[in-house]
Amino acid sequence: MMPLLCALLLAAASPAPLTLDDAIRLAHEANAKLPQAALERDSAEEKIREARAERWMKVAIDGDFLYAPPGGYDPVVTNAGEARLQLTAKQPLLDGGARRAAISKAGADRDAATARYRVAEKDLDVEVTSRFAELVEAGDEAEARRGGIERLSRYRTTLESRKASGQGVAADLLKTDVRLASDEADAIDADARAEEARTELNVLMGRAPEAPLTVVAPPIPAAAPAASGPPPASPEVREA
Repeated sequence: MMPLLCALLLAAASPAPLTLDDAIRLAHEANAKLPQAALERDSAEEKIREARAERWMKVAIDGDFLYAPPGGYDPVVTNAGEARLQLTAKQPLLDGGARRAAISKAGADRDAATARYRVAEKDLDVEVTSRFAELVEAGDEAEARRGGIERLSRYRTTLESRKASGQGVAADLLKTDVRLASDEADAIDADARAEEARTELNVLMGRAPEAPLTVVAPPIPAAAPAASGPPPASPEVREA
């Protein structure tokens, strides 16, 4: 029972690896600029419908009712009451193209709002993709650096054993120490870049900046099949 509980707690503590598509989807849900751009696009669509409605016939119904109780008034002065109901319809016969121009203007505003939304969307996609790529690259570099540090550490141990046995490997040992210190500094720099990219990606996705994040590198696209036969000749070669 106890090992199962520990496994469940460990699974809850370590989030599932995140793909690039998941990161872009979460960033779209948490971004504050996209809803504003979408609202402008929807508002422009409403303006188009309003401009089109201005060309339709307008129908209005109005009326009034006056009630005079019997015996309350002098029948010579007023009657027993009256009612009126009026139906009116208005249709412009000539507007000089103003309404068509209003529709065209509303359509242009809608296209501009749609373009702004697409720009905001693509800017967000590029930013998320860049941070995701930086995180993957820095993580791979840090892992490679640690592997090199481990191999250098084993080689340094071998050199120390050879030096203890009286072999002249002091220069090689010194070079190894310099290379080891350089690789350790590069690994620390890669870890710092990975942490910075992780923080920025968490902010883009609406998460806490210090939240743990594990990403999965996108698959490498398959190479295009090699073309069979000789390459096509250039126009100059064909002319010659």
